[in-house]
Amino acid sequence: NVVLVVMESFTGRLTGCLGGAPALSPQLDKLAQEGLLLERCYATGERTIQGLEAAACSFPPLPGEGGVKRPQARHDFFTLASVLRPRGYATNFLYGGQGIFDHMLGFFLANGYDRFIEEKDFPAPHYKGPWGVSDEDLFDRADQEFRRFHASRQPFFATILTVSLHSPWQFPSGKTALVGADTAVPPGFELAELNNFLYADYCIGQFIRTARSAPYFDDTLFVFVGDHGVHLRGNQLIPIDEYIVPAVFLAPAHIAAGRVSAVTSQIDLPPTIM
Repeated sequence: NVVLVVMESFTGRLTGCLGGAPALSPQLDKLAQEGLLLERCYATGERTIQGLEAAACSFPPLPGEGGVKRPQARHDFFTLASVLRPRGYATNFLYGGQGIFDHMLGFFLANGYDRFIEEKDFPAPHYKGPWGVSDEDLFDRADQEFRRFHASRQPFFATILTVSLHSPWQFPSGKTALVGADTAVPPGFELAELNNFLYADYCIGQFIRTARSAPYFDDTLFVFVGDHGVHLRGNQLIPIDEYIVPAVFLAPAHIAAGRVSAVTSQIDLPPTIM
């Protein structure tokens, strides 16, 4: 089994295992110690859809419209799902928002994915923000699906796109300790965003803690990767260091813990997974 988690707005600038400051990813940092961490993994673009095209399709960003919106990509476009489904894998895409965003629903269902689970498929979410149901709801649903696949002896590939870490930085209270009001906020960030980052990280930790007790865990490769760098819109030279995103391969029964210092990008993830 393979689970690819593309994490909205996860940047190396705030990821502790990559030296980010303030370090706001204690849960992901623990997974990085146990798994294989790509220390210099670069996002291919500045938008979520570009990260998805790279991480799920090994496709570079194009000028103008993203690949998923183009008519030429409406069928026979390479995805990890298109490789694994003919080999007997159930292929699911799970997203807390609406699939019409960036034409994701149409693209992924046309290119190897059996199902696209979206906001409307969560009838009673614990928390719903401006961008959709919370990552807690998303990961809970993913765990339910994975247990069902395992019970039926069905190998699976799933892509999960998180949504909780997004402006206007709304998230359920009481889940994590908040950063102090006197915290030095890095340029380009807001204090509320830092607290939102902690919540999104909390959801990842909760997901893996739940998965560890599940029968599918030992037979599953989990891949976590941030989605994009800073938004420039062509206004300035690209600040390369701000495009470093966390990328962790976790499969304790199969992959030894370690760190890779070579330069990599999201485009390298699909061939590495295979």
